[in-house]
Amino acid sequence: MMKTFFTKKMMIIAMVTGVLVLGGVSAITAYALNAGTVSKEEAVKSVSEQVNGEVIKVERDLDDTLTYEMTMKTENGYEDVEVNASNGEMIEREYDDDNDDSHPAAKISLEEAEKIALKEVANGTITDVELDMENGLLVYEIEVEKKWLEYDLVIDANTGDVLHVGKED
Repeated sequence: MMKTFFTKKMMIIAMVTGVLVLGGVSAITAYALNAGTVSKEEAVKSVSEQVNGEVIKVERDLDDTLTYEMTMKTENGYEDVEVNASNGEMIEREYDDDNDDSHPAAKISLEEAEKIALKEVANGTITDVELDMENGLLVYEIEVEKKWLEYDLVIDANTGDVLHVGKED
């Protein structure tokens, strides 16, 4: 009887410890993702001043530090740029020779497409934007997070029409 009580008590302690550890890890990750002092817009502006081209993809990333990873279409092809989200400093810049997606310039800017997406998913946070050809149509593929949901939007890059809104848990 005493052994059963001790075993149950140890199991409860182990479960409570596990919940606390998982909660702490989740809180630290959430804090790290939101701790950047440089907004995505500021990072895009800074990179646009340093690299002559159009930003066609922006993604927030957390490896060792929180960064913004961007793909830019330049007159020489594509460049991948990484910016530190805490200070806006360009960490890495490299020519992307893997990306053969050549497509015409979009009539709707990246910023306009983001505004359209945020109008569609009010109070959301954009986590990924990509300019791409889909079935012969130039589109922005935008991911927006709101609370615990992720929305995938496809916006016509020439008209600004919202072609698709998908929702995932």
